[in-house]
Amino acid sequence: MANYLYLNAKLKERLSKRISHHELIQLANAPNFNIALKLLEDGYYASYAKTYRKEGSFAKAELALLQEEINLFKDLQPALASYLVKALLTGFEVDNLKMVINLWFSQMVFKKPLNGKTLFLEDLILWPIPYNQLLSAGSLASFSQLLSYTPYGQIIMETANKNSYQINLELDRFFFSKLLLAINQLTGTGRLAAGRFLSSWLDFENLINAVKLRTSTVLILEELYLEGGNLTLDNLKELSAYDIKIINYLKVNYHLNNPQLEYNIVSFIEAAKTSVLKEQAINMLADKKANVTSVMAYYWLVLAEFKEIKTILQHHYYQS
Repeated sequence: MANYLYLNAKLKERLSKRISHHELIQLANAPNFNIALKLLEDGYYASYAKTYRKEGSFAKAELALLQEEINLFKDLQPALASYLVKALLTGFEVDNLKMVINLWFSQMVFKKPLNGKTLFLEDLILWPIPYNQLLSAGSLASFSQLLSYTPYGQIIMETANKNSYQINLELDRFFFSKLLLAINQLTGTGRLAAGRFLSSWLDFENLINAVKLRTSTVLILEELYLEGGNLTLDNLKELSAYDIKIINYLKVNYHLNNPQLEYNIVSFIEAAKTSVLKEQAINMLADKKANVTSVMAYYWLVLAEFKEIKTILQHHYYQS
């Protein structure tokens, strides 16, 4: 119980600094970029605003904030079942490695100079990964060899003849499998709440991947499918070819009210994902019986909110 009290105190402290819905609207309606950035200077995103003002770089500001979050999760590890926090830290590490993989493909495969764009977290997350050496690897075989002492080395080796999208997907699969394993070690309402959340998350990821597959002549759905969601592979095949079937599935199973397809189906699914998972995450935080899962809800809420804020700021920036 003491561990959960510590956990809740830490997360409530951080969550109290999150931007409110009203403040998010204010940010979106700010007359220009500088005023929008100033609105962030006194709250949770103060370090982001400060780093941007100092460096003039969205990427560097993002890394500074991500490092704060990673430090928080490391601090939480002694406070509760470490396997759940470790699984979430894997998510941060996988995202960081994916950035390096994309940079490697850009430089080595597409022959585009990096021009100083080698922005990623270099501090230890879980494994001591030599990120700068990875960028200099002459082949994916060499890349995987540099990671041979980590679980990622095998993944890269097995996908060495794939493109960056496929490699990134396999790293995502590894993260979700770790998260599912950690959730299965929970008990009671915590396990039910976290399992329901992950199943919903995987449904949305599978739908997005299936729709993107429509324009591919290389990939097949069996290779993209992520196990652990509510949708079976057969269900996904039946839905994926028709926008209206996807909309109806989400409307019935996730209780979307009057869903409107304003742009394209991928944008629609992304918006539904944000709405549904945000509601589920907030409910997990409010459920005192599922305390242990609050760290998972926090992880998703912070990353989703950060994505919204980045989109708003970049819109203001390019409109200026």
